[in-house]
Amino acid sequence: ISLFISIPKFFDYEKKSGNIRDILIKNYNLDLIKYSSIKFDVFPFPHLVIKNADLSLKDQPFILKSKNFKIFLNIQDLYNYRSSSFKKIKLNENKIKIEIYNTLAFLNFFKKQEKKISIKNLNLTLNNNENIILELKNVNFFNYGHRSNKVDGLIFDKKFEAKFSNKDKKLNFRILKTGIDAELNFDEIKKDN
Repeated sequence: ISLFISIPKFFDYEKKSGNIRDILIKNYNLDLIKYSSIKFDVFPFPHLVIKNADLSLKDQPFILKSKNFKIFLNIQDLYNYRSSSFKKIKLNENKIKIEIYNTLAFLNFFKKQEKKISIKNLNLTLNNNENIILELKNVNFFNYGHRSNKVDGLIFDKKFEAKFSNKDKKLNFRILKTGIDAELNFDEIKKDN
């Protein structure tokens, strides 16, 4: 079985990028706009590594830049990408800039993902008319496992944790070791205010 798993290491994934792109759009609503390379790695589980990827979030006006984008494959999909879905995707070392009034759309994009996705080390800049309002650094998010729908990272160089409310458009947010807790209601954000 190890030979079966290691043979894809020699494939030319540049030729399969169209199939990979189609699966990302269909299953994750992510469009792979550009990248520097695609390689296969066997360990710890079979996966593709896409370097320096620019991803468009479907129907959203922002681009996510990921230095290290991993697509974990099901064993049966090692040789065929036409009709498959991926086991999960991981986005590492990421950057994104969004306007403050698009915050809910951005959060909902990831909250509503049905397929497994994780984001690690995201630097998120929130702007208002291209003026920086807030920067969140080293943000991590998983939509599966024991950390499902939890967000953590740094704000003002302090650790924070947040959790999506399943019922409504709220995010419970707390900055650790400061006593600061907040409940953000994104239903009340207006584009002009």
